Amino acid sequence: MKQGFTLIEVLVSVVILAIIMMLIQSTTWQMLGAKEQMEARDMVFQQARVALRKITDDITGAFLTSKIPSTQQITLGGTASKEAKMTTFFIGEERGEQDQLRLTTLSHMRLFQNAKESDQARIAYTIVPSEARDQTFQLMRMEIPWLEEGREVPGKGFPLAEGLLQFQLEYYDDRKEEWVREWDTEKIDWKDRLPSAVRISLLFPDPDAEGETLHFTTAVFLPLSRGALAF
Repeated sequence: MKQGFTLIEVLVSVVILAIIMMLIQSTTWQMLGAKEQMEARDMVFQQARVALRKITDDITGAFLTSKIPSTQQITLGGTASKEAKMTTFFIGEERGEQDQLRLTTLSHMRLFQNAKESDQARIAYTIVPSEARDQTFQLMRMEIPWLEEGREVPGKGFPLAEGLLQFQLEYYDDRKEEWVREWDTEKIDWKDRLPSAVRISLLFPDPDAEGETLHFTTAVFLPLSRGALAF
């Protein structure tokens, strides 16, 4: 004669099954949480790599020219002409944890074959409040693919990095043999000369540890810092 399960055995089985299901669910949530943390951390490292590479390319191509600002004759259709003035510059502004940089560079890349552009461009890096997270910033990059009179780089640009806590720049003055926190090729201390190197620092919050940060830094040497170009 076959005997069925007693009520106690059924209850014990249900409890054991419930415990197993809870353990499986807990493990699953932990794995998903770890995956999200890894993805968030990878995103921070990826943003830092992209931003440092782009800033490095722009600063490496920084240039000044002894002929600019100058008045040039531009021929239109073989008959008419007009005067145009162009300015080259390198301006690094110290703004606490939100530095800004404007420069003329040879790093521009033409995206269209017949575009009337060269490798010369005006570039600006600036910091704006982040749209996604409180108390963090976006690193914005603006580019104008030609030179003209003036030292402004207008436009909204595009975000190069999101969720920043700090963007700082330092400039090496080889005459004084020291790092300085600002640079302006119109000021007497740095008139018509580039820094020999620039140190870039990015600071992000660590997604794995609340209150901790991730710091990325690199130094860029400027090959054209020895003198102005003559066109």
